[in-house]
Amino acid sequence: MAGCCRRYDVGLTGYDIIKISRTLDVPPSFFLNVAEYTDEDYIQNVSKSEALFAFTDNSCKHLYRIKLKRVKSTIYETSLKCIFLQEWISEDITKSVFARCGIYNIRPVICSTYPAKFVNDKRTVVIPYVFDRDKNYKESPYELCKRAFIESDFNFDKDEMINLLIKHNYETEFFKSFAEKWNQNPSSVNDFLLEITNLYKNRVYIETEKDNISFISDIA
Repeated sequence: MAGCCRRYDVGLTGYDIIKISRTLDVPPSFFLNVAEYTDEDYIQNVSKSEALFAFTDNSCKHLYRIKLKRVKSTIYETSLKCIFLQEWISEDITKSVFARCGIYNIRPVICSTYPAKFVNDKRTVVIPYVFDRDKNYKESPYELCKRAFIESDFNFDKDEMINLLIKHNYETEFFKSFAEKWNQNPSSVNDFLLEITNLYKNRVYIETEKDNISFISDIA
């Protein structure tokens, strides 16, 4: 049922924005939602793990989080889902609901690591116990898992999971550092999108013998 793709807002980094936009050949406005936050306590909490931005579109009165759009589900009409979540009902007698990520190979880094996270000063990876954590979502589209995880559920290279978490941490910190600089002299949302396009295009370069710099995009 893909409860996590329905239940959570997915925060993005600049890396995610550029990669999805370039691969699908769609403007970021197609899949981005710029969510306003006014609660100072909430802002302080979110800013520890995500980048928040000011924009002149609202006279810089509040800060915004950049995330994937959520749209109304075509099957669970009272619920919302990630814009890229594909869903359908099986043709067999069970009439089960199936759901799959429509951009799995280029999904946001945070999606590729969920629900794993670093602990012990980022020396250890833990996959949290999310089964039945919130009984309010039981038997609903937002239910996370039907049962607790077991090791055989995770058919992946554990070293690769560590690498993905390292990448997520790096991209998050890079985007946060950009936010700090941006917020010192903010501009419009459109200018923001142009700025991150140039930033991520030019953040990897080769030094030549004559110290000329040739820029190489790091977005595959």
